Amino acid sequence: MMETGFTWWEANRPIIWFLYGQVFFLLGSLIFTQAGRLSRLALARGLPRLAAFGFLHGLYAWGYLFIPLQAPYLPAGVVHALRVLRTLLLAGSFAMLLSFGRRLLDEEERTTWFASRVWALSLVAFWAAATVGIVWAEGLDVYTALHTADALARYALALPAGLLAAYGLRQHAGRYIRPLAVDRIYRTLRVAGLSLAAFGVLMPVVGPPAPFLPAQWVNGEIWLRVVHAPPEIFATLLGALLAWSFIRGMEVFVVETQRRLDHMELQHIQSQERERIARDLHDGALQQVYAAGLLARALERQVPEALRPEVERITAALDAATTEMRRLLHEWSPKIHVADIERALRNLVEEAQHISGTEVRFHSNGAAPYLDPKRAVHVIAFVREALANAIRHARTPYIDVRLDRRDAHMVICVQDHGRGMPADLRPGFGLKHMEERALLLGGRLRIASQPRQGTRVELWVPLQHWSVASNGTPPAEAEATPPAVNSPAVLESH
Repeated sequence: MMETGFTWWEANRPIIWFLYGQVFFLLGSLIFTQAGRLSRLALARGLPRLAAFGFLHGLYAWGYLFIPLQAPYLPAGVVHALRVLRTLLLAGSFAMLLSFGRRLLDEEERTTWFASRVWALSLVAFWAAATVGIVWAEGLDVYTALHTADALARYALALPAGLLAAYGLRQHAGRYIRPLAVDRIYRTLRVAGLSLAAFGVLMPVVGPPAPFLPAQWVNGEIWLRVVHAPPEIFATLLGALLAWSFIRGMEVFVVETQRRLDHMELQHIQSQERERIARDLHDGALQQVYAAGLLARALERQVPEALRPEVERITAALDAATTEMRRLLHEWSPKIHVADIERALRNLVEEAQHISGTEVRFHSNGAAPYLDPKRAVHVIAFVREALANAIRHARTPYIDVRLDRRDAHMVICVQDHGRGMPADLRPGFGLKHMEERALLLGGRLRIASQPRQGTRVELWVPLQHWSVASNGTPPAEAEATPPAVNSPAVLESH
């Protein structure tokens, strides 16, 4: 019965190798789609190495399927070269897994660049030197030499790589993922870490017998006789578990992006509230306190000498209140030190792309005006609100921000390519604030939206008396006034 089982496994080994390679290649493909995600987590920066591990290991496994199929039709030298390439793919995959674990630990332990690479490269150098030494000492033929290199790579590279990656992922998840209070994702990454450790421990068992200890006692043939199932099946199941757990665990990037957007929106709301309070303070309370100070000074000259010290204290208190209000106004007022609106918009676009991970593209016709910094504040706040709305609600693959100068106007367009605005949309605070900015700029807001084609938000700003030259002087001639509109906000829905 046992021999029958061995015969059945041997007959179906090509299918096992195909599934083995398919699982790990799929692991690399799925992780590669997330490798370019903008994130502050070291996990995201290590994903390209993990994806490379999946690709290389999948190709190695397929080598056991395709090389025997092609061997009858190829010269012996080409077949040996392909087998050497297969062994190099195996070692390369373990090196990438080792690099992934090292990348996570570098972030945790702040290891220096030199120290973090010396010992990793030392493992690869040890594997190569040990392989050459064993082959030379034993006088092995090419076939046995490649089996020896294969088995030694599993012991010298796969075992430490799997354990290192598991430890690094555990440390990283505990320090950065757990504080996010997403227990489901944290537990999933713990499963991924255990899978990596199990993979590292299993790999030496999968290897063929080799003329060194412990590969002579612990190898794939011994495993098959004890477990009655080839170890490649268990490696395939571990690869599937790795793929599932990492894909589920990478939902943390969505959570991270959402929270950064929430933080961005909260900062924007706080900035708007500070501006509103500053305007009310400047136009209301500050003027009244200043007027009261003038009245107190006038009264000071008219009261008897005995009451004059009291009036002077009132005047001093009012002067101190005026000074404090002016200080608060200075602190709360948003500051743009550069009137170059194109540069400010480029910085804003880069910030939005970094925070959200959404591709945001900036276009300009090269004729951007230099605005009064006080006006530029409202322009930047308008575009920030439009970008936040597009990132949060449009489900768009990318966003275009365009700056044009058309006749007497500066036109800023924020165009997404998402699902569009619903027909029954009721304007919220975001749209109302954008309309308020347009009014403060003396311009108009124009919104056009089509289902499944996206939304275009335009700000038309008249440049008359507002733009300044690059040296800070006003323009020589006033430009034409903007076209009259019935409302500062125009919504077009198709």
